[in-house]
Amino acid sequence: MVNIRRSLFGYNKKEVDDVISSLEGDKERLKQELEGKAQMIEELNVQLHGFRSQEELISEVIIDAKQLSKRLVEEAKQEATELLYNANKTISDEFARFHQSMEILNGIKNRVVAQKEELSKELQDTLRRYKDAFENSETEDFARIKEQIEIDITRTEDVCENSKQVIFLPRLNKSNCIKVEKIEKEIESYKPDYVLSIGQAGGRASISIERVAINIDDFRIKDNEGNQPIDENIFEDGENAYFSTLPIKSIQDELSKNNIPSSISNTAGTFVCNHVFYGVRYLIEKKYKGIKSGFVHIPYIPEQVIGKANTPSMSLDNILKGIIIIIETIFNVETDIKKSGGTIC
Repeated sequence: MVNIRRSLFGYNKKEVDDVISSLEGDKERLKQELEGKAQMIEELNVQLHGFRSQEELISEVIIDAKQLSKRLVEEAKQEATELLYNANKTISDEFARFHQSMEILNGIKNRVVAQKEELSKELQDTLRRYKDAFENSETEDFARIKEQIEIDITRTEDVCENSKQVIFLPRLNKSNCIKVEKIEKEIESYKPDYVLSIGQAGGRASISIERVAINIDDFRIKDNEGNQPIDENIFEDGENAYFSTLPIKSIQDELSKNNIPSSISNTAGTFVCNHVFYGVRYLIEKKYKGIKSGFVHIPYIPEQVIGKANTPSMSLDNILKGIIIIIETIFNVETDIKKSGGTIC
């Protein structure tokens, strides 16, 4: 509020002019402030318009994003449904093929088991006849055993012929003298998967599973045909040695489990047994790849050591049981176990 003093002749002109001048200054200042506010409002309106444009753009982006998300979800669901259907179909087809394969394998297994049982029975019958031949013999003449083996090999030929796995037992002569050529004829005849050679080693107390055969004949005595090679190679083009390809550690393990004395032997000697062992391995390496073969030594039976003090022996029952276990192990074991079987010296 402005106070103007009155004078004798009315209001003081100077004071009035000063008030008017002050009011005009206030007016100009307010005008400027108003113009500034108007400009600010204009700028705010521009910003507001920009915000509204951005809001519209954001709304459009959100709408597009929602539509895209919906489409992607639908496509993903459809793709997942197709993948699940294809996966279920594939699994179903694989299960069908698996069951079909299992039926085929079970059929094969049943046939093999049946053949194995039949062959095992034939072998047990054969070994019993060997036992009878031993028990009924008053001497060490093995001629009847040889004859019986030849008969039994012929009788089991039909069983072996249709079996996937065949064991060929080479014929025994009284002298242990087995010609490699004769064994080759039997291999050609039977076409076996396995060749198991069995010899007798006097002085050994357990069944010896031979590991290696060496390419040397060094006969301490003559064989029954009068042969006595000394420091001669069995085959000039053969390796220095051939190892058994039978599961020797598994065989020894199974024999031990059944309380049959046994051991891994690292020498088959340099007589006929080594000659046969090496000769068979040589034939297989040169001509009959795929056949597995090896050699086993059995001890004397008690009847053979009468009058021979301190000479070890093994009952015929244990020998026969051991041979059956060896044959079954050869049938059943594809990969040999890792187990210590060596000697210090």
